[in-house]
Amino acid sequence: MLDELLKKRRGEDNRSWEEIGRDLGITADAARKRAFRAAKRESVEFIDKKEYTEHDVSDYYEALKRINECALKCDTKQTRATIRLKDTKPIGIAFWGDMHIGALGIDYEQLDADKKIISETDGLYFAGAGDYKDNYHAIKMADTSDQIAPPGYQDMIVVDLFKEVGHKNLWDVVGCHDSWDHQIGDRDFVSELCHVADAVHLWHGGIVTLHVGGQEYRIMSRHKYKNESGLNTTNVQRNMMNDYGPCDIFAVAHKHFADMQYTKRMGQDVIYLRSGSYKRYDEWGQKLAGYEGEHAVPVVILFPDEHRMIPFKKLRDGVEVLKLLRG
Repeated sequence: MLDELLKKRRGEDNRSWEEIGRDLGITADAARKRAFRAAKRESVEFIDKKEYTEHDVSDYYEALKRINECALKCDTKQTRATIRLKDTKPIGIAFWGDMHIGALGIDYEQLDADKKIISETDGLYFAGAGDYKDNYHAIKMADTSDQIAPPGYQDMIVVDLFKEVGHKNLWDVVGCHDSWDHQIGDRDFVSELCHVADAVHLWHGGIVTLHVGGQEYRIMSRHKYKNESGLNTTNVQRNMMNDYGPCDIFAVAHKHFADMQYTKRMGQDVIYLRSGSYKRYDEWGQKLAGYEGEHAVPVVILFPDEHRMIPFKKLRDGVEVLKLLRG
């Protein structure tokens, strides 16, 4: 084949490219290109041209697999976690999020008061519910004017907060405001918070199996989930149960209002929770429906010697009962 193509290229073969291509079982264009490449090899000598082989590609692929394996080991995100609390008394889990630190109109005094309660209450732990900072960047211009601290300063304040209460932090989920870091710079801020607090990075949400004494509790925790309804405020938690199966607690945040329902479904008691927000001044909320964020840090008391749960919509209510139960 090569000889025929070279003859045609040198003008020694009067047949057309179509005829040559037909004889060789290829198209006329393919025959022409092959002839030019063959002629080039005869007339051009590359002294130090770099080339790669199939072996080189194979080596690179094997290295890529190894890099992938190492990168995943450095990635702390998970959607399933098991935690054991070594306590013989009832404990409380507070679902704490939507702080929006750095935004205008946040109830910072209330945030400080809640931080003190969570930090100092014996037997009380918390799960981070997302949106720890307001985090508006240039790509999210809509509400940048409602921030009183740049995103970098917000980071420092939130990290400092988690250092103070890290001894009570069990897991944290990523909120929509937190995830903007990933969009603009491939940064996982929540991973940094979990590292500071020595907590589980539950990514955008997942199921935590919590062992308390001799009891096992399953908790589905997310910042938000699909199937929100303006009429049925626990529709999203119901659909989480449809998708992931029975859990004792389904907790979400995101909408800046508090909600709680204690019901029975799939043959067991189940609690639907939604935590509130510290964002009182809210341009978006006022535009949408004339509302401000409702403060609420729900608490669920879990017992170690029987499968029993007591939910509270407000942090202080739950803490008062927890203190009585723990003596």
